[in-house]
Amino acid sequence: MWNIPATPWEPSITAVERLLRERLPKGQEFDYDPFDLNPRRHASGEWRQAFAASPFESPQTRRIPNPHKLDRDGLVAFLASMGWIADLPDEVRFPLLEEVNVLLDTAEYRRLWETHVYWTRLSGVL
Repeated sequence: MWNIPATPWEPSITAVERLLRERLPKGQEFDYDPFDLNPRRHASGEWRQAFAASPFESPQTRRIPNPHKLDRDGLVAFLASMGWIADLPDEVRFPLLEEVNVLLDTAEYRRLWETHVYWTRLSGVL
């Protein structure tokens, strides 16, 4: 199961995203976009290879709209849960999240996500 952003945040959090991009740890290489919750493994379909030589059928899929509505504190907590932010030392992370909080000036934020659900079963099983 993957949650994929289907729309940008409403209202926009462009100022927050700009701040966070400026504060990415210097010298740290990411093999993914640290703001993209659509990991390459999902997008590439690479994960499906595990089923090719297995006793399982090809995975089936459904895409389900998944709207999110967060208050300001909820959005700060969501952003704080990003791995690279969560890994920052407290003395860096806490002031950064306070700056994020100050930039968020609306009571409620909305974003439509699309949940991709996959399942399979053993071949020959009814």
